[in-house]
Amino acid sequence: MNPSFSKVHLSTSGKAAITSLYVILIMVTVLGNLLVVRAFSKFANLRTVSNTILVSLAVADMLMVFVFILHITNIQFPRLRPPHQLCSVASMLNLAVNAIIILHLALISVERFLAIKYALSYHTLVTHRRVIIASAAVWFWGISISMIFPLSLKADGLKTFTEFLQGLTPCFVSEEPFFLHSESVQAYLVFLVVALLVMPIGIIVTSYSYIFSVAWKQRIKIQDGQNLHLHKIFRRREMKGAWTVAIVVGLCLVSFIPLLVTLCLHFLNVTTVKIHQMHGVYFAASMNAWWNPLIYCWRNESFRRNIKRLLKCCPHHSRVDGRKR
Repeated sequence: MNPSFSKVHLSTSGKAAITSLYVILIMVTVLGNLLVVRAFSKFANLRTVSNTILVSLAVADMLMVFVFILHITNIQFPRLRPPHQLCSVASMLNLAVNAIIILHLALISVERFLAIKYALSYHTLVTHRRVIIASAAVWFWGISISMIFPLSLKADGLKTFTEFLQGLTPCFVSEEPFFLHSESVQAYLVFLVVALLVMPIGIIVTSYSYIFSVAWKQRIKIQDGQNLHLHKIFRRREMKGAWTVAIVVGLCLVSFIPLLVTLCLHFLNVTTVKIHQMHGVYFAASMNAWWNPLIYCWRNESFRRNIKRLLKCCPHHSRVDGRKR
């Protein structure tokens, strides 16, 4: 099997359209996540344990900008350097950033699970120090497993490492059906997919399923009572929480399940995966970089209010806070 670089021929208008899309994504990603970081650093009431994880996630989201820039460079300047090298760097960085993002989403789901399951001892279990350690571990694990550990495959020869890239990225294509000849590559690819996709998705779905079930039980208890005013208040809060859970889980599945399925179909040789399909599932996963701030912050009342103040959309609140001081 002689893999060759996958060439996708685009017209001038096609290049302009894709480049414009990436430029828009860069601006939205940077703006949304910078607002999150800036609001966290400016307003003391936002410096909570859970928001510390959100800020770490925002930093990871902003790293996706480098992936977008590499894709733009690859499209606009294909002869700048060997195309497969630029594509490989972009794809491996894309995988690493997506790994860090989904691990953060799993960490957030565990934090929310602990807040619901152990409400009375939550502040004892989940401290700033432990959250910082957990966030650092997420960064270390995501980078190590996706970018550092695979370099050990080069010890078996460049052909083995190229086969690893061929199984994981859209950068190489062969006229023949794709087969993994190296058992070490196949074992590591399976481990990679399980550690970075299967387990985090399972944690996210399990945690939010428990949260939703608790909200549902609380609703039934209140319906059985006679306090209609309390029922209305809780119902509004419950519906907002339920919608947030649905959005989080839904977008996570929409983003990462296609990548999981496509990679498995590809390197397990269940069916032939086209180059545009590989690019498509990686692109879908990278969308988390700009909609994470919308989900976790815009639906968070404290974040939303303070971001509006940051943008000077609520001057009245600023004057009131100034008088209080």
